Amino acid sequence: MTKNTITIYKNDQLQGGYGIYYWEKGDQGGVWEPVTVKLPEGAKYLTDESGRPVVVLKNGHSCRHLFTDWQRDCVVPYLLDTKAARRRILLEVLPEGGNDNAPR
Repeated sequence: MTKNTITIYKNDQLQGGYGIYYWEKGDQGGVWEPVTVKLPEGAKYLTDESGRPVVVLKNGHSCRHLFTDWQRDCVVPYLLDTKAARRRILLEVLPEGGNDNAPR
């Protein structure tokens, strides 16, 4: 049984030191740390026709962008479900070693 997790990348040296998340390592400089996140129930991590990452939610909406929420004491990655009235879906960051899914 898979846990439905993926690896994304965090860079704490961007956005004024608060950090930011990306699907892949960027070329903006700084240190890119791989981070494992848990996808929402029923979501699938795929690549689109151009080879870019996409998360398809259970309701069929394709999330092509990964966002960062700058909270009071941390930064959290999230997806935006525009099919359901712009609902933000925070992604749970898992401890190191929790990844069992690779992009398809």
